[in-house]
Amino acid sequence: MNTKKSNEGFLATSDESELAAKIREAIGATSDEEVRFRTPQFERGPMDPEPAKAQRYRQWWEDLRTLDLIGLKELGCGQWNDPTDDDANPGEFDGGTLMLFPGEWYSMIPPGFEIITISDKRESFSPGETDDDIRFGCLSYGILAAKGQ
Repeated sequence: MNTKKSNEGFLATSDESELAAKIREAIGATSDEEVRFRTPQFERGPMDPEPAKAQRYRQWWEDLRTLDLIGLKELGCGQWNDPTDDDANPGEFDGGTLMLFPGEWYSMIPPGFEIITISDKRESFSPGETDDDIRFGCLSYGILAAKGQ
């Protein structure tokens, strides 16, 4: 059983977003009517082991890139994809396994550290700007597990 926390916000106006315009049309809201939303935020379940404590120094984060799937799982990272899956998109995540960071690590990730999102985009982490949404204990980004170990 997962514990839940909520993220709340307001839907963009139709002028600000084509997607928001479609949502507004679907729910019968006007183009600029205030629409509040709440989405669940799933935290690590009470039976799931706690992740390792992240370190603040950058070399610890760079050293994570040398760990394989098992090593990253032992620290608490969550596996996002299986590159051996027949349905996997060719070239997605450079053919590797994306390991998501535990949500508890958010405040420790160094500014500028390169992350890979679940949308297969490389970004520089920016505290307070990079999304802190948690699903089943993990952030929506992390690093690729080292291959061949």
